[in-house]
Amino acid sequence: MPHTSHPPRPRAGGFVSWALLCCLSLVALACSPSETPRPVAIATAVPAAVAAATAGAPAPSATAAGAEAAADSAAATDLNDFSDTADFEWNFDEEASDTEFEIDAAATAFYMPRGNIVTFKAKALNGTPPFSFTWDFGDGSPPGSGEMIKHRFEKLGNIEVTVRAKDASGATAFMQLGLLVHHPVDYAYRMQQDEKTIEELKKRYPDWVPASPAPAVTP
Repeated sequence: MPHTSHPPRPRAGGFVSWALLCCLSLVALACSPSETPRPVAIATAVPAAVAAATAGAPAPSATAAGAEAAADSAAATDLNDFSDTADFEWNFDEEASDTEFEIDAAATAFYMPRGNIVTFKAKALNGTPPFSFTWDFGDGSPPGSGEMIKHRFEKLGNIEVTVRAKDASGATAFMQLGLLVHHPVDYAYRMQQDEKTIEELKKRYPDWVPASPAPAVTP
């Protein structure tokens, strides 16, 4: 009888290795990249003091931060500079109303707190150039000159500013502007500033005295 050969039987060790290989393949398929969870982002914010120390720069001190805050607060309550003319529109007459030499004048503020800086400007509406302008600020201070000029007001109350002009022929003209100057605290109250601003102004201007209440009317 012819001899028939049988395929070799797997050894016990080979069977176990094959079984483990199958299991590992199944695990790999179960954890495919498309089903792998995305990594979670971790916040790595570093405190400012630590970052400054790491970079070799000194950390900001609480005193410096407090000084900056105080400066910002002071700037927020500074009501005393109305002199900016960058975007200011001067409301002048376009032409004279008479044949005599005539001028017009304006200011960047007419109602203000004490210490306010105002810019004044004059314009000749006719006449012969060149023109000269002299300003009397009505508060006892020395006069000024020029077509445009700035002035700080320290006097309280109603003030009349007068500008006088002369043209090349010797003709003269003048104009007056009425201003009202309040104590900064009174001005803040009238302008309905917030309480924090008013309290800061009271500390800055200790000379402020509350107005006396009106006497009661007796029947």
